[in-house]
Amino acid sequence: MLRNAHPGFYADYRTCLGRLILNCDSVKCAILACCASNRYMLDRDPSLREVSLRYYTQAVRQVNRVLTTSDWACESPSDHLLTTVIFLYINALWGPDLEHDASKHVAGAMHLLKLRYSSNNASSSLSMTRPFDRITAESVLYQAFLLSMRRPFAVDFQIDHHFLASTEHILESPTFQDASSAANSPVLGVPLPLYRLILDVIQLCNSPSGVDAQTSSQLKREMKYWETVAIEVDDDCRISQSPASTPCPSPPHQHPHPHPEALALYALAGSLLLDWMVDLPELQRNVDISSPQYGRISSLGVSQSRPPKTASSYTSFDSPTASPPAPPPLSTRSWQLSRALEILHRPTTHETWTRSFLGWWPLLIFGYVVTDDDDIEQIKSLLRCMRRRIGYGVVERVLYELEAVWQSRRTADDHQMSLVKPTNFEMG
Repeated sequence: MLRNAHPGFYADYRTCLGRLILNCDSVKCAILACCASNRYMLDRDPSLREVSLRYYTQAVRQVNRVLTTSDWACESPSDHLLTTVIFLYINALWGPDLEHDASKHVAGAMHLLKLRYSSNNASSSLSMTRPFDRITAESVLYQAFLLSMRRPFAVDFQIDHHFLASTEHILESPTFQDASSAANSPVLGVPLPLYRLILDVIQLCNSPSGVDAQTSSQLKREMKYWETVAIEVDDDCRISQSPASTPCPSPPHQHPHPHPEALALYALAGSLLLDWMVDLPELQRNVDISSPQYGRISSLGVSQSRPPKTASSYTSFDSPTASPPAPPPLSTRSWQLSRALEILHRPTTHETWTRSFLGWWPLLIFGYVVTDDDDIEQIKSLLRCMRRRIGYGVVERVLYELEAVWQSRRTADDHQMSLVKPTNFEMG
């Protein structure tokens, strides 16, 4: 959960989760798998990796047993089942070995929530009105968004639109009436309409019919609003952080934007991505996309075919799988990138951003764009610090991917330089 969420979320979640751990082995195993996996990411103790996989396997078996014996026409998914599946995808995303399992677990969690939404059982244990329920819904929604946004130029996960619409409807009502809408969002951290807009931008590029002028114009109008909001929020944040400013006496969870860096950086990354998507056909016409820097690249910078996703395949940091196609670089430095790097350079932003699970996606987009060595080093330093502080496996995989992109582009640039290097002729 985000640190500035309403305190009531923490209290209710701790109570509910403690009860589930005591009464359900699958929840206990899934949480122990997450704990061991995260400790491995922080300490690199091989025994913790083995412990995590053992508990993970036990939890998966127990989930499969419940799924095969349940009659969803007569019953609704329990808190035990949903919570187990949630911690299974958390383990897959945060740990070193199970990245390809994450999409299966998130898709399963979406389906289970859809079953709960449509259930006629109105008992308090299966309602969606508790703080615990909002955390559950936002967690699944957040991970579905992030998997859909993980590979913006080669999407390999589709969010369930019925689940999205139903969850949006449920999240319209605040859990705590006395708190702001932002404080009522314990996981998302960024306004839901902005997530949806970014998803629409990515779908525009991946549409079989290509970039539609009318659609791109509509998206640009919507993005213009978020650009304005991002700049205003960041200006307020910068003023409040200046030494001459007067501290605000209101509690953090009452602030209308308790995560101004997240709002600003997601909006800037989304705006940059939209400009990129619209310009991408022109960029592709002007570059040789068969060169190494635009091929499918592994963490070693070698062009590869992407391996098929199977239930048994998993990603290891010792042998990372291939990345999606690296996009052509932009010809000029964008204003969005300049503003984002300015935000990320501030000490207060560095401190909060490198301790937040929200941080990796904007850094992925900015990392695709940077070409200057100093900018590359700034992005690399942020990702390394983030991985070291919170032990987030996705962050390390993103860093591997970006390093491959940067190395491939350097190789391509060196190759181009060798082609244009003048030949020295000896004078007779």
